[in-house]
Amino acid sequence: MKIITFANSKGGVGKSTALRAVASAIENSGKTAILADLDNQGSITNWFEGNDGLPMPNPDKLRIEQVYYTENEQKNAAKVQKRLVELSELKYDYMLIDTKGRAAVTNTIAMSGADLVICPTTGDADEFDPIAATYANYVKALNKIAPDEDPLNNFRILYTRQKPFATRERLEMKAAINETFKSYDGLPDHGAFNATSFYGATLNGLIEDAEYRLKSSTSAERSKAKADKEKYTKALNASLNILASIEGDIQ
Repeated sequence: MKIITFANSKGGVGKSTALRAVASAIENSGKTAILADLDNQGSITNWFEGNDGLPMPNPDKLRIEQVYYTENEQKNAAKVQKRLVELSELKYDYMLIDTKGRAAVTNTIAMSGADLVICPTTGDADEFDPIAATYANYVKALNKIAPDEDPLNNFRILYTRQKPFATRERLEMKAAINETFKSYDGLPDHGAFNATSFYGATLNGLIEDAEYRLKSSTSAERSKAKADKEKYTKALNASLNILASIEGDIQ
């Protein structure tokens, strides 16, 4: 099993969005993953709740596990570490871990045992310090268990929002980040990824639903279904590219 932790000490940067994208790519590739949710907001835990009849992933392929207990981080630490170890021994290809959007002991635990730490960011200038803080915590955690390991080998930036026309400030921010860290191309059309949360489905499920709606009797409904399929397929292709980069980094 390969363990990938999504972490950033700042909330609202697209951690859960990035995880849903990679999980969709894993499902599409015919592989399996445990999605471990350490975040008290439960974005991943509640991902498939409220699904209104859309195609659902096989739970043997994508299995969600809530690994959150109380707000007391010190009390949580031992329980979280024990549960993550237990989950890592199951026969899945991947474990994807969603962490809290703030500095937390459990975030550090999740990063220390990961084959790869992905730090999502929108690329806004005010996110440089949280990225640096997340990396510093990862360095401290890794030094305790593998002092000879270069943390830069296992730390990646993922841009979660790509805009056709970036501001000078955003371009300078991205250049500053890329001077230090390796990064993955971003996720296009954020609306497609928001739809995975809103409808409670993976990108594959949304595509399958759009294909079903293409058989509708009205031209307006077919036109909408065609546009949706193109949008979700574009998002899935971007997710597959990211998964391919991840696999190249951790093989």
